[in-house]
Amino acid sequence: MAKIKEAIRKKIKDKEVVVDEKAGTATVTVTLSPKRREEFAIKLISDAAKILVEETGIEVDSLIEADTINNKRGEVSGQWVFRIKGKQQAPKKEPIKKEEPVEKKAPIKKETTKKQSTKKVEPKKEEPSSGFFAKREKKKGNK
Repeated sequence: MAKIKEAIRKKIKDKEVVVDEKAGTATVTVTLSPKRREEFAIKLISDAAKILVEETGIEVDSLIEADTINNKRGEVSGQWVFRIKGKQQAPKKEPIKKEEPVEKKAPIKKETTKKQSTKKVEPKKEEPSSGFFAKREKKKGNK
């Protein structure tokens, strides 16, 4: 079993583990005390919260609700929810509805319309502008 570092343990101000036997969950609420100027910030993640639950003697299976907390900016608290091992909820069974057979019908034919022919319109050729290219053509003498 993994252990939590002693520095983290010293910063845990309050720890509460609530077990809900009916739902098969364990909820952990942890409060970290604020960091002092000369100390490093402490970060508490889901793995550490899982260890805190397992120390109480409860075996957990999976994480339902995760949280991550750190005490950089003062006192902070977080909450994690775990599923207890062996306490799996029975899946709710939905009543099966019988479907009535549907009669197959012939596909509906869509009405078609005559396609209209389109005429191509050629753009008119523009005469050279009075800009750079027109002056270039005059110099070459290709006008």
